[in-house]
Amino acid sequence: MKKYKSLGQHFLRDPQISQDMVARFINETPCKNVLEIGPGDGAITQFLLLHNDINYKIVELDERLVQLHHKDPQRNHIEIIHCDFLKLNLRSVFDGSPFSIIGNFPYNISSQIIFKILDTPQLVPYLVGMFQREFAMRVISNSGHKDYGIPSVLTQYHYDCHHWFDIAPNLFEPPPKVWSTIISLNLKQEIRSDIDLSIFKRIVKATFNQRRKMLRNTLRAVMNESQLKNPLIEKYLMLRPEQITLDDYMNIATICS
Repeated sequence: MKKYKSLGQHFLRDPQISQDMVARFINETPCKNVLEIGPGDGAITQFLLLHNDINYKIVELDERLVQLHHKDPQRNHIEIIHCDFLKLNLRSVFDGSPFSIIGNFPYNISSQIIFKILDTPQLVPYLVGMFQREFAMRVISNSGHKDYGIPSVLTQYHYDCHHWFDIAPNLFEPPPKVWSTIISLNLKQEIRSDIDLSIFKRIVKATFNQRRKMLRNTLRAVMNESQLKNPLIEKYLMLRPEQITLDDYMNIATICS
């Protein structure tokens, strides 16, 4: 089957990786509701089907792959949501109940998938995804790392992020030009209640959108002079955004909340 570059299709061809990925996912997921994003021709699907105790659905945009799953007698009982995940109403997937997500995500929309999930994190308490390694590092990196940025801070506000392992390009068809990485996101049990999330996001985006500048310059877009002179803020003003931890960003947000 011809792979569509426009859909970011790179199908995993190492069954051991898929099997290990699913086994760990099943062992760690807190939900019986499971959604697979972009199943392709079933590299991960075949191992999820071995677990009859999960309530399993898939979402796939490519009509050819939807028909492939429908025609397979081992898969034709799966509920297939034929649509673009980015346009899917997540509350409708399991009638408002939480669900875990797994998938070899299309690399061209990886960031959009993560940010969509961050809009309703309580619906997705657990995620295991295969991403382009560069983007995966942008999600899991901590302050001081060159990949630390907006995806890192906004994702880690809601989730504990874990690196699983990397996958070489030659294990895919067609081989991508980059390495891949599997990571997991575990929803945090407790999140600070003294923070206005919209303000928090504005602060993070304002600073990282000009990441070469010190916070004394970038925070002026979201804070007034009185707030900037607060002793809790002044200690950050000579720093750049990659030097500020998640806790620091939350502390800054409380001054504006």
